[in-house]
This record gives sequence, C-alpha cells and structure tokens, in this order.
Amino acid sequence: MKKEAFVKNAMVVIVILTLTCAIAVAEDVSFGISVEKEDLLVGQSTRLSLTFQGSRDVPEPQFRYLEGFSIRYIGPSTAIAITNGRYTSSITHNYLITPLKPGTFTIGPLAVTYKGNTYTSNAIKINVPQETTDITPKSPQEEVYGTKPYKKTERVFISLVPEKATVYINEAIPVSVKLLARDIGVRDIEFPELSNVNISIGQFDKPSSQRVNIGGLQYDVMEFKTTMFGTSTGQFKLGPASLECTVLIRQGGPFGNDDFFSGMFNSTKPVTLKSEVLNISVLPLPQDNKPRDFKGAVGSFDLDVGLSAAEVKVGDPVTVKMTITGKGNFNTVTVPAVSNTENLKLYDPYIKQNKGSKVFELAVMPTKNSVNSIGPFRFSYFDPASQTYHTITKEALPIKVTGSEADLKTAAVDAPSKGQKQHETFGRDLAFIKDSPGSLRKKSEPLLYLSPLYWLLYVVAMLVYVAVFVVHRRRQRLESDDGYARSLKAPKKARTALKAVKVLLDEGKAVEFYDGVFRLLSEYFADKFHLNSGETTSDTLVKVLRGKGVGEDILSMLEDILGICDKARFDVCLACDITVVNVLTVRA
Repeated sequence: MKKEAFVKNAMVVIVILTLTCAIAVAEDVSFGISVEKEDLLVGQSTRLSLTFQGSRDVPEPQFRYLEGFSIRYIGPSTAIAITNGRYTSSITHNYLITPLKPGTFTIGPLAVTYKGNTYTSNAIKINVPQETTDITPKSPQEEVYGTKPYKKTERVFISLVPEKATVYINEAIPVSVKLLARDIGVRDIEFPELSNVNISIGQFDKPSSQRVNIGGLQYDVMEFKTTMFGTSTGQFKLGPASLECTVLIRQGGPFGNDDFFSGMFNSTKPVTLKSEVLNISVLPLPQDNKPRDFKGAVGSFDLDVGLSAAEVKVGDPVTVKMTITGKGNFNTVTVPAVSNTENLKLYDPYIKQNKGSKVFELAVMPTKNSVNSIGPFRFSYFDPASQTYHTITKEALPIKVTGSEADLKTAAVDAPSKGQKQHETFGRDLAFIKDSPGSLRKKSEPLLYLSPLYWLLYVVAMLVYVAVFVVHRRRQRLESDDGYARSLKAPKKARTALKAVKVLLDEGKAVEFYDGVFRLLSEYFADKFHLNSGETTSDTLVKVLRGKGVGEDILSMLEDILGICDKARFDVCLACDITVVNVLTVRA
C-alpha cells in the first residue's frame, strides 16, 4: 500500500475532464496486407502485416494457418494522425511467417469480419527459390546470431559466430562475439576472451551496437569483430568465448532511480557470460599445381612494384618498393621473389604491415655498370575462395647504372701500429669527483614532500583525475547504451514538456493541451522503458507497468487519462466544446 501511495503521489494527476459533445462519427474501415520481403529462402523469416485503416479497435484476426508457411503472431501496433483537422487512426496486426518449401505462393485476399461487416484485403505474392532442401525453419537467432539455441527466458547472453566452420590452414576468416540483452541494463562491458587450440585469434575491433528483432522480441546487440586462422590441420574446438560485464538489477518500484517519478534504487551484479563451443575443421593446402616459389601466402592479393630512383652509381643502393594488397592472412605473406640478381647485392627488406596491405622495401646495390634492370618479380598465393593457386608476375624495372667498379672501393680502417699509443676517453658511465657543490639549502628548510601545499596539490590532482574518469565512463555509456541514454534524459524531457502543457492550459488551448499531455506520457514511458514509438499504446503501457508491479488502481487511472486525452483532443477538432474542470497538478 505504501508503494502504491508513493507512486500515486509521484505520477502526473489530471483530474476529471467533462466533455460536452458527442463522439465523432466513425471512420470508414479499410483492410490491407503487406510483407517486408517478397523474395525469401526456405527457413528465412519475414513480417506479414494486416493493417486496418479507420479503427484502432479491430481485434486480432484468427489467422493461424497459411499453406507452405509456419506462422506466429507477434503483436499489434496502432497509429493516429490529424490531416487538415480530420482525425484518422489505424491498427496493424503483425505476424512472423517462414516458408517451409520452395515455390511461388499467393497470400490473400483475406476476409475479416468486424462489427457485422466483412472487409477484404489485397493479395500478395512471395517467391521462394529452390536453393535448399531443408524444410525446417531456423529461428532468427540461429540464422543471424549464431548456432546457440534460442530461449525466450534468456535476457542476456553471448553468441560466437565464425564465418564458416571448415577452413584451410592459415586461411583468415571473420569471427564475431555478439552480446545480446533484452529488457536489462548492461554496462562495464569488457572485451571478450576466446579459448582456442591451434587457432590464432586477432585483436577485437571497437564494438558496434544496434537494436534488432529476434523471434518477435527486441534485443540490444553489441558485436565484437576480429579474424582467426588455423595454424595446423585437424579438428579443433573454438570457444567458449567469455565476456565480463555488469548487469543492472531493478529493485523496489517500477520506475527505477528517477527524479521525475521520485524513483527507486537499482543494484548491480558482475557476471561472466560464456558462449557455446564450436567445432572447426582445418584442411591442408592442396599439393596439385602448387608453384615452386609458393611460400605459404593464403588469401586474394595483388602486387605493385616501383623504384626509388631511375639512375644510380655503381655501389649506391636503390630501394625497390613492393606493395602487396588484398584480403587474407598477411602474416603468411613474404617478400616476392626477385629474378636475375647477377651483379646485384640484395639486403634484408624493411617490412611495414598495415590493415589490408604489406610493404617490402628492398635495398639493392648494383656492383657493375652493366646492370640495366632489376627483376622480374614473382609472388604466388593460394586463394581459398577458388581453391586454386595463383602467381603474379611483374616485369623487370629499367634502371641506369653509371660509374665503374672502382667506386666500390672503401677506405680501409688501419689498425694502430705496434707501439702506437691509442687515445683513451674516460668519464663515460663513471661518477667522478664534482668540481662544485651544486645548490645548497639550510637544514632548517622543510623538504618539498613534507609541505602541506604539496599534499594539497596532490589531492586536488587525484580528485580531478577521478572526476575526468567518471565523466569519461559516463559519456562512453551514453554513446554505447541507447536505452540508458533515453532513460536518463526522460525526466528532464518530461519536465520541459510539462511546462509547455501548463502554458497551453493557461491559454485555454484545449486541443493542444490534451495532445501535449498524451504525447508527454507516451514519450516518457517510451524513453523510460526503451520502447519503440509504435509500442506506446495504452494497452502496451498498461501491460509493461503491470509486469513491473504497479497497482491496478494506478493502471486504471493511467488508462483513463490516456483514453480521455485521446478522445478529447480529436473531438475538439470536430467543433466540440470541452470544459476543463480542474487544473493540471504535478508533484515531481
């Protein structure tokens, strides 16, 4: 009882409004159907929408069988609009359909009876090509977010998703770890760790985030991407991937720590999430048609070569720059082979590796002026996509060499003759007697670290560091956690809207007043509970709040307020008079 009274005092109270006009004449109802995708594969799901224009009260049609498809009801969504002073409304019932076999299917026309009238929809066609014989539909999570079985009871989990399970040795493939959370706050997310044997894992990139619908449920997804490759052939285990984070546990009332609705407190709990273990098969490279100069490069590459100078003297080095670009495992890429190296002296190359490229800068010194070119150049690699070997050949680079072999002679460094005294340099790494005492101070003067000012500055610096750290972490969370950001901004946004509504009430603008109150409550609850704009109907809000422990009397009050506002603002548009009996009161 105390909790419900507390919530009552915190909610927006709009007292009894009296309407002095009749309800507007009902709109004409029309019925249509649509799908998100008309071209599907067997087992691939899409959304089927049944839309009724002109009414928001049409119940769910008894639509449970569709030939060639599995079908599951997701839920309704409603919409309202005012065009040239006229009120229109609609309701859409959404279904998730999945084709079970290939073919061309026609859905509709469908017939629905409502209030004694029968409404007929249009017809749509869906094409399912014969690309698979599997007639068992995959769950959306299995299709997009890995192989882990989908469970509606799981509110937060991680999934390990490699691009494929069979690879060649040293073949680099993308692999991702996805964190999925539903109706639960997650923060302090660490980078995942991945257990592996005979599989090399790269560093994870900065994660990306999005909001997706899986099986009719909304999930916040954070994806960590990297690459992996097998270092030896055989069957190996990949995973489990583990990820440490902190989950937010709601306690007390339904509104959390909220300065607009007086709020409750939340507690946090550190958790370690683990993914499934996957089987990875690593195959050896084929031996057929293997080039003699193949050194192990696996991927798809291209080669570009160039010289730093077109003319040099005998004995002067010139740099040959060889750049390899493409996609693949650059750890296996070695310096391309250089042919016709007679009268050339080659040094070890300088290697620079970037994402998507590897550069070899090879110093080459001509030893005779008869040299007129360097190269040609050859580079061989294995392409896993085509399962074949490829060899890239670049023509020799022309060069002009001047001078003679005498230029190769270098000055000899003579050793000291017998009896010759060498000059010795002392003082390196030795502490000799000082020539001056340096800076002196009185013994009575306190040391710096004993000064109160020193410790004051130290404490101030630490406080500044902690403040910067806290602000930085909060900013990071606001950028990565959309639900947290919306919930945090909801009270301030609601207070601003409340002031605007009060002004409309004082000015006697009835239509704008009711519309403002309706939008204020709808947008507040949408932001507070991280709902989509189309989900903030009266029925949806009541369902969400009931699940969070709100009393039935408060739910009834909220439902009445939304219903009165909804009717009043649109009846006024049809020239009805509305009398405001009492004033909007707020206790924040």
